[in-house]
Amino acid sequence: QKMTDTGPDGLKGQFLGGVLLGAVWSPCIGPTLGGAVALASQGQNLAWAALIMVFFALGVSTLIVGLGLGARETLRNRTDKLRGIAERSKPVMGAVFLTVGLLLFFNVNHIIDAWAMQIMPIWLQDLSVRF
Repeated sequence: QKMTDTGPDGLKGQFLGGVLLGAVWSPCIGPTLGGAVALASQGQNLAWAALIMVFFALGVSTLIVGLGLGARETLRNRTDKLRGIAERSKPVMGAVFLTVGLLLFFNVNHIIDAWAMQIMPIWLQDLSVRF
């Protein structure tokens, strides 16, 4: 089911948009939220951990609301152009996903990792695992 079938102003469309945003954004917020949860799990200063989580939520929600309000009119004005781009990009993205899937299935990523470790300077290797 497409988001446009449920209506962009309807609850189903908004819910679907939120689910998609959550799926895309989860890897980005995970480390920060994980730090707040780790702080809370220590049990030493629960009020401080709660305050961190509240301000984190306020920051994220402010950003989302701001982007949503700012982008709404722009997206409405460029709907036809964006649909055209989306239609042309489907075969390209399909080929990219298929290629990446096959490379992962045949463990080509391990070959690339081994090659990169051989040519990468040691200071860059140390930097990549330090943080």
